Amino acid sequence: MAHGAPSSSITDNWSFDVFVNYYDLDASSFFRHLYPSLLEKGLRVSSNYAVIPKGEEITNPHVNSLRKSRIAIIFFSKNYAYSRLCLGELVRILECFKKEDKLIYPVFYDVDPSEVRHQTGNYAKAFSGLEERYGVKRDQIEEWRRALSQAADLSGYHFLPKTTDAHECIRAVVEQVTSWIKKKREGEEEEHDDHKKKEEEEEHDDNEKEEEEEEEDDKVMPLGTLSSSITDKGPYHVFLSYCVEDRFYFTDLLRFCLHGEEHLVFVREGIRPDEDITSTLFKAIHESRIAIIVFSKKYANSETCLQELLQILESFKEEGRWIFPVYYDVDPSEAWARLEERFKDKRDQVEKWRLALSQDYHSLTKTTDIREGVRAIVE
Repeated sequence: MAHGAPSSSITDNWSFDVFVNYYDLDASSFFRHLYPSLLEKGLRVSSNYAVIPKGEEITNPHVNSLRKSRIAIIFFSKNYAYSRLCLGELVRILECFKKEDKLIYPVFYDVDPSEVRHQTGNYAKAFSGLEERYGVKRDQIEEWRRALSQAADLSGYHFLPKTTDAHECIRAVVEQVTSWIKKKREGEEEEHDDHKKKEEEEEHDDNEKEEEEEEEDDKVMPLGTLSSSITDKGPYHVFLSYCVEDRFYFTDLLRFCLHGEEHLVFVREGIRPDEDITSTLFKAIHESRIAIIVFSKKYANSETCLQELLQILESFKEEGRWIFPVYYDVDPSEAWARLEERFKDKRDQVEKWRLALSQDYHSLTKTTDIREGVRAIVE
């Protein structure tokens, strides 16, 4: 299953499995490593990072992605309380999740839980500043304080960067999340199977002829196969082609933001070990509406990338779909020179490809504001 593809659940009314609430300036580095780990488990992830522009306003799409998530991971960090966005988001999480019996999992990132619970230390300074500098009303302050106290009382994980291994923390968080989701899905499947069984029994009682009963039985899906059968077999929105060796934070963030906009994204790391890689890649390319090709310095060195590129150019040319090239940390002329070197016997063809892809593209360097670059591509 491709990363970002909905996992096999029976009545999957959720757009996301996990919503992550965190203060970017404190925890972005940690989140950068947590996010791919969640994706590797086939989980769909959303966060304020993907849907909130710079500023503090909570938008309707943001609230919707929060409500449509099964789990909320809250990263309490030293400067968390300085963000009105994070605090407002926390209130929404507590309101939405407790009503629907969903999981709220706090991670105390380089901060003591008691500091969050009682708003001491940095949290006390933050609230003082919110009141004095921004003129936040006392009622609002009290609502945020109550939310912090309630959330800090929940069972979670205390991470201290100086004494705790970050990989161990990520493993523990991912394990907790996947375990909870597995139990919920098993419960949903059992409930769905019970409902299906009841329907079958009622249908059997109503049938007067044995032939009709057999015909109806043939239509009934065997118990235990529903989970793998009721999956999204529709086409992918986006096929993302990029070199794994050049796997930059930019690529992970691009995938994340596309998921945040509820686009179904195919990436080759999501191919199961029992699947044929080539046929699966070509099938996904054929089913995708858009192909984003991330040209990087080592892109032309990857045989898989070159196979993807050839298939994209052939498939999309015939069907008139959209190819969007992105040049990351490489000049377009350098990227195409490398491709010409790899396709020495097809240089005329490579030139045609270059011209075909020269109308609409995006170029980024390591000094570019990555967040703005990704937003421009997603838009």
